[in-house]
This record gives sequence, C-alpha cells and structure tokens, in this order.
Amino acid sequence: MNEQLDTKIQAAIDAATAETTEVDSAIVFIKSVPGLIKTAVAQALSAGATPAQLQALADLAASLSNKQAELANALTANTPSQPSAGTVSAGPTGPS
Repeated sequence: MNEQLDTKIQAAIDAATAETTEVDSAIVFIKSVPGLIKTAVAQALSAGATPAQLQALADLAASLSNKQAELANALTANTPSQPSAGTVSAGPTGPS
C-alpha cells in the first residue's frame, strides 16, 4: 500500500514539474521571438532589402516586445503553482 502511495505522489510531482517546465519554455520562446525577427530583418537589410519592405516585420518585432511581459505574466498567473518540497496537502477537512 505504501508503494502505491509513493507512486501516486511521484506522479503528482512529475506532473507539476512538467507543467512548470512547459511554462518556463513558453516564456523563453516568447522572449526570444522579437530578437529572432530583428536578426532576420538585419540580415535581409544587409542582403539588399529596403527598410520599407521590412517595415511590417520590424513593427511585428516591436509589438511582440511590448507584449512580452504581458504574455509571460498571463502564463505564470494561469498555471497552478507547484507545492514546495516536503509540503503535503491534507485535502478537505470536516465531516464527509
């Protein structure tokens, strides 16, 4: 019986860790996109494209940079927090 409980606890820990990792990965991705666009624009300019041709991409990079913090905060706010190590939830209390 103890082994079954250990397995369930470990599964819950693994699920919480995976969710946290996914959120962190999404935040890193969101933060990197504007830089990738800026690099692509710079490379296109050096290859002969005009600023007018690339204005839409430059505007997109600026817009994404402005939304970066908002998106990261939304992801963090809407992800259940992982319990601290060693913390066990007792669950609901009171008569059943």
